[in-house]
Amino acid sequence: IASPTPRIPPQLPLAFIHTPTSLLSLANDTIQDSHTLLTPIFHTPSSLATFSNSLLPLIHNENDHTNTVLLASLYKYVATSKKMRDASIQGSKLFKDYNQSLESNTQLFSLISAVSDKNEPLDSEDKYYLESKLSELVRSGAAIPAGEKKDRLEVVKKRITDLCLACCENIREDESGMSFSFDELEGVPKDILERFERKDGDGGEGRKKYWVSFKAADSTPCMEYAVRTETRKRLWVGRSCSCGENVEMMKELIVLRAEEAMVAV
Repeated sequence: IASPTPRIPPQLPLAFIHTPTSLLSLANDTIQDSHTLLTPIFHTPSSLATFSNSLLPLIHNENDHTNTVLLASLYKYVATSKKMRDASIQGSKLFKDYNQSLESNTQLFSLISAVSDKNEPLDSEDKYYLESKLSELVRSGAAIPAGEKKDRLEVVKKRITDLCLACCENIREDESGMSFSFDELEGVPKDILERFERKDGDGGEGRKKYWVSFKAADSTPCMEYAVRTETRKRLWVGRSCSCGENVEMMKELIVLRAEEAMVAV
């Protein structure tokens, strides 16, 4: 659905000029703007709720803030500064926590249920959004009345978010990898080999070995182009066994997600 305020091209590109402080300020301001816009809508009487006065503002709110959410998340993948990556992770957590509060909002569920029950004449796109949003809220536990069960679900969902962010951070910050000789990397294009760090060791014909990190930018081309089966096997096994600190968190995640699925029913 188009924005209510059409933009005339050319549009300015996203500016990657943030500091850790400004990025967090942007995240907090975006959340506050969304809260200010949506709170009065949540108090709309069910008898007066329609697609245009209840769901359309929600759609436009999502559209207006999508770029900010994606921008806040992007820095944790590409920023060279650890402080900037940490700020991005914190910003992502703020957005996830806010979205979680919306997904479990009983008032929002009641409002959208009321719109659904009225069977307004909607086009196929609007109808699909209405049905999808209602289903999403049911799956997230918004239909559960306030009480011990809902409180437990909120705790579980927050813990899942924290664990996912921690696991992803460990993967992004992981610097492990392994060394290969020139011959072991047979088939890998020269321009890719040239960007690998050279380390001491017998790489054949007096060459130093190539250090291939487990990051996708390094390991993926080697998996695609290396012709030696043993090379690909070593790299695949090594990468699969990296980030051992995530093992216990993944075990906890499996248990929590199973509990979330049962509680949200």
